[in-house]
Amino acid sequence: MRSSTALTALFFTFLNLTSGLALLGDALSPRACTNILQNAGFETGSLDPWVSYARGGWQSRDISQPNSSGKRVFRAVTSSPLRAWTILAQNDINLSAGQDIEVSATLSSQRSDQESVFFEIFVGMENCGGQEYELKGTAERKVEARCKVQGPAPFVFSVTVWSNGGGERIAEIGDLLLGVGC
Repeated sequence: MRSSTALTALFFTFLNLTSGLALLGDALSPRACTNILQNAGFETGSLDPWVSYARGGWQSRDISQPNSSGKRVFRAVTSSPLRAWTILAQNDINLSAGQDIEVSATLSSQRSDQESVFFEIFVGMENCGGQEYELKGTAERKVEARCKVQGPAPFVFSVTVWSNGGGERIAEIGDLLLGVGC
C-alpha cells in the first residue's frame, strides 16, 4: 500500500513539474507582434509614406540600395561643421492611449573621427523606452523598447538623429517596428 501511495505522489509531482515547465516555456516564448508601420523596411525603395525633416545641412536623406542581405535603410549624410539633426517620421498611426507597444530599429553610424551619432525613438511626444542611443565612430546596434502609448490620437512614430559638427557623418535606420499585440 505504501509503495502505491508513494508512486502516486511521485506521478503527480512529475505531472505538476512538467505542466509547470510547459507554462514557463509559454511565458518565455516571444509573442509575435503585428507591425503597424507601412513600408517599415523600405521594401518599396521609396520613402513613402515616411517623411524626413532636417536641420543643419544634411547633404542627402534617402533610401539606400539593397545591402548584402537584401535590405534597404534610410540613410542621411552630412559634413556640416554645426550640429545637424534629422527626423524620420510616419504620421497618423492608429493607436489608443494606454495601449502597450513595442518598438525596434537597427541603427548605424559612420564617423571617421570616432565622435558620436545619437538616436531616439518617439511615439507621439513620448520617448519610447526613455533612452537616447549613442553610437561612436562606425557602429551598428539593434534597439528594442516597450512602452505605453500616451497622449491624444492620431500618433506619429519617429526616429530622431543628431550629431555635433565634424567630418562626414552618416546615420542609417532600418528594420523598423511599431508592434502591437506583443
